[in-house]
Amino acid sequence: MYRQCARITQSSNILSDAARAPGGDVHHVGPGQWRILHEDGQGYRIQLAFDQTSHSVIEENALTDLNPTTGSGIPLKHGTTDLSEFLTQFEEVEYRRPHYWEPGTYHLIVQCAKYQREILAHKPPASASAFDENTLIAQLLRCFLISHEIADVNGNYTPLGFMEDDSEVTVITDEGFDDYWGLEPAITVRIDDTSSSGERKRHRDAKGHNHAFPAILKKAIANLQRLIFRRQPQDIPCLIYSLCLLALTVSALTTTHAPFLIPVKVAGDELDDIFRTLCDLYLFSLGHVHPLRDEVDMVAYVSLVDNDPVPVKHFDALNRLWQQFGE
Repeated sequence: MYRQCARITQSSNILSDAARAPGGDVHHVGPGQWRILHEDGQGYRIQLAFDQTSHSVIEENALTDLNPTTGSGIPLKHGTTDLSEFLTQFEEVEYRRPHYWEPGTYHLIVQCAKYQREILAHKPPASASAFDENTLIAQLLRCFLISHEIADVNGNYTPLGFMEDDSEVTVITDEGFDDYWGLEPAITVRIDDTSSSGERKRHRDAKGHNHAFPAILKKAIANLQRLIFRRQPQDIPCLIYSLCLLALTVSALTTTHAPFLIPVKVAGDELDDIFRTLCDLYLFSLGHVHPLRDEVDMVAYVSLVDNDPVPVKHFDALNRLWQQFGE
């Protein structure tokens, strides 16, 4: 089973800088920027941007990615360089992104952020952009956030008027506040058949870390796999939260109906294969102990983790989420 997961991870298109799928290529060019190239040569460049909204309004009302800086200290995009502030956004997710998900999903996202904050209180990271097992939830929150750029594009797409009259640009939605959805970026899709080679350098921070979606995702999956094979009961809340966030990321990439997003769905289906393999690995390694069931033996779990308060608290929180929202 270990070899199976390694094989799928190494060969996956979605984990490459340019995801080459049977349906075409998918490039995460930069923050809020995607390039989709179909196998017939037709290309599209997608941009999600806040060009008219002030930085303070964005920071107060939107979900923004963790913001690494270049060597000159110039931010790569809107967003915080502080990991604590990044997590705070997700504790306020229902205010910042209202009506996007089911109530159980909102509760889950909040719990993920709280868990990550509590872990970092005991083991502070070397930097806000650290890619290690202690920041796994933050990494997957970033993947979840970036993948929902695609979900935003797909959710606002309508065939009516798309690239009509041989137009090369379509504005899918305008920037601004929506009474129901909250603050939304302008989303533009344009025909673009040019190469995007060389653009990936934008993703690197001052320490050379790659912050492109595939790089973050690949490192998060590697960290998740290592945690599974440690087979430590205290890791169970982290593993369950991680698998749930990965499932939400898969859903954002695969639940698409816009024709120009077909290559994204194909690449997302590959990620779904990896997700299912990781679930199998978890069940093989620690499946006899997990909180997503109607009845759990909390006394036994407390004993397994030597009454460590953080895993005990979140094992119980996950069971309560299951009791309230699980199927």
